[in-house]
Amino acid sequence: MCLDTYPETDYDLIKESGVTIKLLDKDKIQYWAKTLLNL
Repeated sequence: MCLDTYPETDYDLIKESGVTIKLLDKDKIQYWAKTLLNL
């Protein structure tokens, strides 16, 4: 799981190795974190 992309990362090489990368939406995480903290 990743929160951001990095220019030095070779995503094609990672895919060839069989690893799947899931990029998370930072805005959605911030929204839910804020919502949960306000309970």
